[in-house]
Amino acid sequence: GSSLCVSALCGFWMASGSVSGHTSLTSEYNASESGNSAALDCSDPACQAALDDVKDDKTATSWALFGYVGNTDKLKVVETGEGDLEELKEELSDGKVLYGYMRVSSGAGMYKFVAICWVGEGVPALRKGIVHTHNDVVMNFFKYAHVRIDARCEDDLTVELVNKRVVAAGGANYDSRGK
Repeated sequence: GSSLCVSALCGFWMASGSVSGHTSLTSEYNASESGNSAALDCSDPACQAALDDVKDDKTATSWALFGYVGNTDKLKVVETGEGDLEELKEELSDGKVLYGYMRVSSGAGMYKFVAICWVGEGVPALRKGIVHTHNDVVMNFFKYAHVRIDARCEDDLTVELVNKRVVAAGGANYDSRGK
């Protein structure tokens, strides 16, 4: 069933909630500081512009999807959109690693930000390993997210799951009424 599709990499976003040991918010990762062999370059101004659009609730842009330039360790904007999670999911590919950032309404004009790490089931093992080393860097680039979700297949990324996680991240749930 769909529950078997949960990523073996689940938890690497969750474990990095404090951006373990990285206090710098620079857009380029210094591999020599951590011993990682692959540096992630997030310096493309288009990446920052897309991220800023999602964070700005005065813009229609509600999500941005980032991926690698070819087989490099340079981040690029893959797509942005004004729709919902279903629209973002249309851009996901089984053979790619993608990082999504999405603004979702939590009611009463308030917004929460959702970070998504998509590692398609067809991604080669070497690239999957690099995702693990790049995870802190991407979160550092996003700066903050209320909810982080790891996904390997579309069943891992549902509107119901995102809504449940957003409600849980919102603190007191006054609508639950003991349910």
